[in-house]
Amino acid sequence: MAIALIRIDDRLIHGQITTNWIAQTNANMIIIASDRVVQDKVRKSVVELTAPKNIKTEVLSIAEAIEKLTGPLAGENCRAFVICVAPDEVLALREGGVDFTHVVIGNMGSMGRGEEAVRITKSVMLTKKDREDFALLQQMGVKCEIRVIPQDRPIDIARHL
Repeated sequence: MAIALIRIDDRLIHGQITTNWIAQTNANMIIIASDRVVQDKVRKSVVELTAPKNIKTEVLSIAEAIEKLTGPLAGENCRAFVICVAPDEVLALREGGVDFTHVVIGNMGSMGRGEEAVRITKSVMLTKKDREDFALLQQMGVKCEIRVIPQDRPIDIARHL
């Protein structure tokens, strides 16, 4: 299974994903890789309701996503668009053996990030922990950039760490 893109987006599946990113990446599957979403029945059901009918969509725990993205079926003819809620989940995927070198940050903050979060762009708020996680990802060779839609000019997250 090829990874079309890994995106951090606490809004999960919405218009930016379905009308822009899926077409741009030629993804034919969406994987929500998030323990938070798996444990939240309301958010999980919203994902199931908003998922495009023509694209297979799965909501998986981080462990399940690692198994799917690295396991024996990882070679199947599939291009997965992977969505995580926060950078700690992306870091867990990488530490779990999922191979990728690029992460796009879309929306972080619409679902609340706590009082200590600082807004760095219109769509992104970062906590100290987020900054630490992004720094670790960059040390692992993962490029992290803010881009709401594919046509936006990428903003390197390193500017804000």
